Amino acid sequence: MSTFRILNTALSSLQAQQKSLDTTGHNISNANTEGYSRQRAELSTTRPYTKPGKTMPTSAGQVGTGVEVSEINRMRDQFIDGQIRQQKQSGGYWNKRSEGLERMELIFNEPSDNNLAQSLSSFRDSLQELSNNPEDSATRATVQQRGQTLADTFNELHRQISDYQESLDGDVAANVDEVNSIINRIGSLNEEIVRTKASGQQPNDLMDTRDKLLDELNELADVSTREEQDGSVSVTLGGTRIVTGNEVRELGVREDEDTGLNEVYHTHSGSEASINGGELHGLLEMRDDEINDYLEEVNSLARALTDHFNDVHRSGYDADGEPGGDFFTIEDDRDEAARVMDLTSDIRRSRSNIAAGNYSDNPSVARLNVDWLGEDFDPEDMDEDLSYQLDVESFRESETSFSFSEVAGEETKQDFNVEVEVDSEADPNTVTFTVEDGEGNELNEVVLDINYEEDIDNGDRDFAVDWDEGELNLTAEEGDLSDREIYERALQGIETDSLFVDDEDPDEPLLGNSFNFDIRESGEANISFEPSPGSGSNASALSKTIDEDELLIGDAEEPDTIKDYFEGV
Repeated sequence: MSTFRILNTALSSLQAQQKSLDTTGHNISNANTEGYSRQRAELSTTRPYTKPGKTMPTSAGQVGTGVEVSEINRMRDQFIDGQIRQQKQSGGYWNKRSEGLERMELIFNEPSDNNLAQSLSSFRDSLQELSNNPEDSATRATVQQRGQTLADTFNELHRQISDYQESLDGDVAANVDEVNSIINRIGSLNEEIVRTKASGQQPNDLMDTRDKLLDELNELADVSTREEQDGSVSVTLGGTRIVTGNEVRELGVREDEDTGLNEVYHTHSGSEASINGGELHGLLEMRDDEINDYLEEVNSLARALTDHFNDVHRSGYDADGEPGGDFFTIEDDRDEAARVMDLTSDIRRSRSNIAAGNYSDNPSVARLNVDWLGEDFDPEDMDEDLSYQLDVESFRESETSFSFSEVAGEETKQDFNVEVEVDSEADPNTVTFTVEDGEGNELNEVVLDINYEEDIDNGDRDFAVDWDEGELNLTAEEGDLSDREIYERALQGIETDSLFVDDEDPDEPLLGNSFNFDIRESGEANISFEPSPGSGSNASALSKTIDEDELLIGDAEEPDTIKDYFEGV
């Protein structure tokens, strides 16, 4: 071997090792470069030299000429790349869902002291206070203010959810712009890579840049990729090719005619893009499904509360004795009830228009109709104090009866009949009062409270009092009492309860109107009617619309209370 050939072999070795060292240095320099793939210099022998001569066929073989770097390869696994990109699609989707739900938690602001649940509770508490103080102006003002706060809370909740939906709509457009930017860059890189490979070079760094863009693209949408023989990469979205070589088909956004929100479409065909993964899918699902569901549930809640609360409010009477009107209004847009919910102009104008009572206590509105079926009674003869004198003998007639109805705002609010039967032959003597509900009665039951004096001329006598399904029996427990003595004790006072009972003591009815029968020694009986001083029982009924009355809300299959439904939301 000549000296020249030896030197040339040594030179090839130095050059090959130098390229290997350059590759190693390149790897070290890019250790922290995102998307960089480690490269390796592949060494191979150079073409051997065959020594010419007559004995060549039987010689020891070819003579080696040294080493060379045949190619520099990226240390990258396509299978692992595919798995990573699938996870990026899933991760991008769930990250946007998580961000969206976290934002909804901030909007609902639960639990805290400044949210819809707190507004509902505060409004309910003010109504319960009003039921105890129906004539108090300050308490009425509190109900008015907290009702406005509740309506404002619905408005603000709807506004924040709608604003977030618009924000997500903007994010969709921004993500589409980002997708277009990435696929345009991929198209440009495809062109460079194909040209470089055609010249016999290995464009490792360009391919790393393209792979990094493909990773980013998979995080945005559920694309699929395919590497072509010329080294370019084709990209498909929802069955539509969006990158082929250096040809790019961009996406676009346009306003949906039904929703007014951005719709993603293919600009080359005009067809809607099918996106089922990545951040775009998470944004679209959050914007179109989750947000719309929340808006519908909040609107359904506002509609149900308004309609039911107004129904109960109209059944009561205000501070002036007039029938109640609507308390809330959503008539500007029932479909978006939470957005437009407000107090009616009547409630905003005057707190006196809050219908806290279940019947009117205004004498100009409430009037008493009394029918006495005995002799010598004419309701027209009742004086301004609603008092009437009757011959005492009328009380002694067996099978006599009387009835009454209270009319308020042209509507009968209480109505029942009392049948009276005397059995003076019984031992002991018995007087039976049978109470029957009238057609217009809205009371759950009629309770008679019998008051009598223990000390009368004929001595101390007591009665056994038995109330059973509308029939009240008074029986003298000892001795013989005349029918007049029984009447004298029993008819001292008959009082009816109002529609609702005391919340703290359900067995104790709230006192309503009082009917007094006063039998005197003069042979005359006084019948008098005294209206109750402003019942607050309708306010109690209104408070129960929040957390006791069960309603079918929205598309729910089972009834629920307003408060429990919101907690479910």
